[in-house]
Amino acid sequence: MAKARENYERLIGAIDHAEEHSYGSDTDGDLAKERSKSIDYYLGKMAAAPDGRSQVVDRTVHATIQWMMPSLSRIFANGDNVVELPPVGPEDEEGAKQEGEYLNYLLLQKNNWFETFNTSAKDALITKAGYLYAYKEVRRQVEPEKYERQTQEGVALIMQDKPEIVALNEYPDPDAPEPQPMMDPMTGQPIMPPPPMLYDLEIRRTKEETHYCVIALPPERCKVAESHNEVQLVGCPYFEYYDFCTISYLRSIGLDVPDDISDSETEDTAEDA
Repeated sequence: MAKARENYERLIGAIDHAEEHSYGSDTDGDLAKERSKSIDYYLGKMAAAPDGRSQVVDRTVHATIQWMMPSLSRIFANGDNVVELPPVGPEDEEGAKQEGEYLNYLLLQKNNWFETFNTSAKDALITKAGYLYAYKEVRRQVEPEKYERQTQEGVALIMQDKPEIVALNEYPDPDAPEPQPMMDPMTGQPIMPPPPMLYDLEIRRTKEETHYCVIALPPERCKVAESHNEVQLVGCPYFEYYDFCTISYLRSIGLDVPDDISDSETEDTAEDA
């Protein structure tokens, strides 16, 4: 336990050190100031004019970015074929075509690629960084069900896919005819058979759905190692993205969140690195 605790503290220390020396960190004031200034220029907010002079409104940055966006969208987000996979050899042509069609289906049908790309591209033009994040998300949907006056055979059918049992009540069938004595084949003595039983059952079924998602990450919530000097993040020694999620969302993706944790905004919010 002591060794595991030591390793844990070393890991947390390394993460804290990397976070402190990353672009976009809380201590990186220059980047934050430059981004703030770029956003002000995009919105037409210039430096405050001296007393007695008119305020200048310059929309040059906004006009330039808006002029560039249609060209970028035509290149990267136009039409029904935004993804192409070149085959390695002639035998790969059919496979590459099918894989490309599937990726286009995920981007264009299951995700809003046009809006996602435009958000990321505009982020890059204004704040110097645009981040696209592709990931697989497994969402859980819990459906409660109640059944009354079920026989043993009915309960067996309901439990075929092994749902979670919340409540089970067993009782004799009040409408069943009076049981008649029967002869015990072992002793030859008359015995009274047990009355037929009914069951009230409450269960929960959990269904899982897999979604492949592509989203644009807000640059102000991303932190990148200062030592990384490439546009792509492949091989980046440290990258952090944090978000603020509700407890219901965390439970929907399969995380076990205790019931006594508050969902209030005043509570401390965990960051996902």
